[in-house]
Parts: sequence; structure tokens; C-alpha cells
Amino acid sequence: MKDKSRKNQIIERFGKASAYDQAAFVQKIVAKKLAEKIKLTFPNSTFLPIKILEFGCGTGFLTEELTRLFPKAEITVSDISPAMLERAKTKFDPLRNALNFQVLDGENPPQYPFYDLICSSLSLQWFADRQKGLRRLIDQLNPDGQLWVSTLCENSFHEWRQLYHQRNLLCPIMECASISELQSDWPALGQGEWISEKIIDYPQNGFTFLRHFKKIGASLPEETIPPLSASKLRTLLKLFDQGEKKITYHVGYGSFRKSSRKGVFVTGTDTGIGKTLTAACLVRAWKSFYWKPFQTGLSEEEGDSAVVKRLAKISDDQLIPPAVTLAAPLSPEAAAKQENRIITKHDISFPSLKDNEILVIEGAGGLMVPISPDKMMIDFIQDCQLPVILVARSGLGTINHTLLSLEALRSRKIPIAGAILSGTQNQENRQAIEKYGKVSILAEIPCLDQVNPEQIEIVARNMPAFDTIRPSIDC
Repeated sequence: MKDKSRKNQIIERFGKASAYDQAAFVQKIVAKKLAEKIKLTFPNSTFLPIKILEFGCGTGFLTEELTRLFPKAEITVSDISPAMLERAKTKFDPLRNALNFQVLDGENPPQYPFYDLICSSLSLQWFADRQKGLRRLIDQLNPDGQLWVSTLCENSFHEWRQLYHQRNLLCPIMECASISELQSDWPALGQGEWISEKIIDYPQNGFTFLRHFKKIGASLPEETIPPLSASKLRTLLKLFDQGEKKITYHVGYGSFRKSSRKGVFVTGTDTGIGKTLTAACLVRAWKSFYWKPFQTGLSEEEGDSAVVKRLAKISDDQLIPPAVTLAAPLSPEAAAKQENRIITKHDISFPSLKDNEILVIEGAGGLMVPISPDKMMIDFIQDCQLPVILVARSGLGTINHTLLSLEALRSRKIPIAGAILSGTQNQENRQAIEKYGKVSILAEIPCLDQVNPEQIEIVARNMPAFDTIRPSIDC
């Protein structure tokens, strides 16, 4: 008989989990905690999600919370298991709860509906390809829509795993991802973060733990690990009962807000650090649009927009004119003061692009450059809601400047796409920035003998593809 696929085995296991509610007390706790976190992101009753998708609903723990939080929302409740979905239906009054129940694989959602909120509690760990599945779900979010999920993380059930290790046995319980692995799964379409916590269960004995595990349909072993013999299993149960009789669940809570904008903000640790050269390389690599919102120093040079246009060989349509142009080679605030001006929010209108168009924004100077009496460059970066690429020199002094800049960005919860080093390669400095700054070095731009379109084309080939960038908020 032909072996069933892994996904079909999962459907079958959860379909048979008829005593799910009685055993799934941890699942109920996690669903409630997830709902509380979702609630905090919608504090204003005038800005509530209208269309919601819940995937992997189980028997409806999170669904109950969603109907309470968002009674006027149109909620699609789904599960990959038809039997599980039918059991969830019985909990809700069709006259009071306008719910649409649908058999659906959350890892492969349909491509036509779009949602303000997509959420799921403790089903992500069953995805065959988590990164692709998350990307598909995020693609179904409206601009500024949110994805909220909880999942089991690395070291869950480590007490039970330790018993197998002590007996030199392979543990069949599935391995779960670490928080850093989960963080790397977010695409460059917005900003996402993960937090984790422990939930500790004290089962009466080892048999109780395994029975509960089976009742919730979660006992499907890893494909390559055969089940234990009855005698070996009895030995493990005896060892468990002789110990503390404790099981730890490491639970991750992930949130992602889809940006209505697609692109990056290029800033630097200092002025003259190589931001314009980097921006030209990115624009060339991604065939993107370019925008320098604040252009100073026009009394002495042609301006960065003209430089990028020439080096990246882009059309007029790809070049968005600066919002503010000033003559003096000073900070925007100081240059504006010389012209008896004060830059205000009315001077700046964010460019409107199509969904598939990428925008590279280049800042002026570093993060703490004044734009106006009450606004610094880092405030403007925060308003742009795009991940940052930090350009830093490769040589002496870069570690301190780079780490301080990264700390400033993280203090504002600004997503960081990575850093690019400019200048002669220095492996020790690169390693120190990666280690202590906890940031990816996306590329290194060497000292160029000539800065021309041909050289930019060569460097651009070593730039990462836009869709491979994984912005991070937390260090």
C-alpha cells in the first residue's frame, strides 16, 4: 500500500482527535494569550479589521476570542481537517456568529481574497515549508494588514526528549524552529518580530502526558524515526515518573505588519560614507525607483539624484525629484535656516508607486541629522515605514559608529534590513559588527578606481535580491 503524504497523515491524526477540547488546555492558554496580543494592536475601535482569516482553527479556541474582540468583522474560520472544522462549528450559533467555515490549507491559501488580519494559534509548526507558507499568507494581506501566529519553538518538551537522550534513543517528537530561524522567515514586505515565553505543564504522570498528546492529534512522529517498543516506552515512562514530572512548552508569538510601501531606506553612520554609491548599486540591481527627499549642497554640486541617475542608468520616470532642495552643504535644518525657511511636514509627500515597484530612499547624513527644530532624520525614517540599510565604513572606528547607529534604530523599533560596508575589506571589523550588532552584512563595496556606470553594474551583481532581505526589529 502506498504511503500517505505527511500532510494527509496530519489531517488524519487531527481528524481523529475527538477528545481535543478536554486535553488541549495548553492550546487554550496560548489562544487566549495570542488574542490579548492581537487586541493590543487594535486599541482604537474606529480602526478594527473588517475581514479576518483564521487558519488551523482546531476546535475554535481562538475563534471564540476573535468573535468577542471583533463582533462586526467578517471572519473566515478554516482548518485543514474537515472533521476538526465540523467540531468547531458546533460551538457557534449561526444566527449570532456570522462565520464562514472553510476547509483550507493555511500553507497554501487561495489567491483571490484579501484580509486585514490573518491569524492562527499553534498550527505553524506543521507547515512543510514555513518560509514559503508565511510569504503566501502575507501576500493575502491588505496594505497595513497584520499576520499574528503562535507556534511551538525550539526546546519544547525538552524534559521528554532528555529521557530519550539518556537511553541513546531517537526522539520521535518533531523538532521546532528557534526564534532566530522564525525571524529569518519574514519577507521584505513590512516588519515582523517574534517574542517567546515558557508554559509549564505538570502532568500527573508520563502516561497522562502521552495520552493528552495523542488526544490533541500531535503525536505524529518524525518520518525517519520508528516507534519505540512497548518495553522501551515503559522504561521512559518510569524514568519520567521518577523525576519532576514537568513538561515545558516554548511558545513563540509572531506578528507581521504588511507595509503599503515596498523598498528600503538607505542611511549611514556618517556623512560622506558611501550612501549615494550604495543607493546607485541597489537601484541598478533592483531596477527600482530612487528618491532623495532632502537635497542640500546644490551650490557646490549637481546633487545625488543626478549622480544616481547617471550611475544606475535609470530613466526620468524612475527618478523621483527631491521634496526639499537647498543650496548650502549643511544639514537640512541649517541649510533651510540660511534661506529663512523651516522644513515642515507639508513640504514632504511620500511618492505613490504601484504594488510591484521598489523604492530606494537615500537620507541626508546620518541618523541624528536635524531636519527641523523638532525632527531628526531618524524621525523621518520612522515615518517612512521601510526597513533600513545602514551603510558603514569598513575601516578604523566603524565598530563604535555602527553599533551606536543600530542601537538607535532598534530603540525606535525601526526594522533593519542589514548593513553594507564601504571601503577596503576588513574581516575583523565585519565579524565584530555581525557579532555585536547582530546584523547581516548584505554586501561589501570595495574602493573603486573609477566610479562610472560600468563599475556600478559590476558591484550591483553582488547586491542581494530584494525578496531575499529579511528585516529584523529586535536584536
